[in-house]
Formats: sequence, C-alpha cells, structure tokens
Amino acid sequence: MKVARHEIKMLASIKSMAQDSIDEIEFQKNIDSWEYEHMLDKIKGDGAAQVSVTAEFSDKTYGQGISLKIQLTITCNQRLEDIETAYQFANQIAQDQLEENIPEVRKIYDAHFSSKG
Repeated sequence: MKVARHEIKMLASIKSMAQDSIDEIEFQKNIDSWEYEHMLDKIKGDGAAQVSVTAEFSDKTYGQGISLKIQLTITCNQRLEDIETAYQFANQIAQDQLEENIPEVRKIYDAHFSSKG
C-alpha cells in the first residue's frame, strides 16, 4: 500500500561573529507530514494544481543569530475555492512548523555559540 506524503522542508542558518572569525552553520530537515495528511487528503482531488508556501523567521543582531524557513507544496483541484483552501492549509502548516521549530534552532545556536565570544 502506497502512502502519500507531502514534503515539508525546514532550512535553518545560525551565525555567530567574533572579533576575528565568523562561524555559520546551515542545515536542512525534512519534517514528517503524517499529522496533516487527513486534512490534505480532503483537498487533493485530481492534483492538477499546486500551491507552494514559504514562512520565514529571523532573529539577528548585526547579522548574528538565527534564521529559519519552512517550505511546502501541496496539490489540489483547479477550482478556485480548492486552491484558496489549499493555500490556507499550507499557510497554517508552515506557521505551525515555524513556531514548533524555533526553540530547536535556538537550542542549537546556544549549544554552539553561547560559550564563544
């Protein structure tokens, strides 16, 4: 049995600057979309249209700090109301994942850069 999944990507960048160096870590994580599949299956329809959403967060001072981006694309019918619903779902998922992952990225920043400087 094939299980359809939607790809949700998290892209993060953390950066610290000291007097003589700039340290930066960039990483990507694929987020499991299982908790959203029941909602997304309702709008899948013929899958002839796609809606892509990106949500971003940045907390930097003079270029130092964290930035985080959540990206996802979902398919739906071509009817305008289905596209609007797909956009609302995708936007909500992106915002939820942004809020959920900010603390994780902050922890990584603190673990790598709090003792430096």
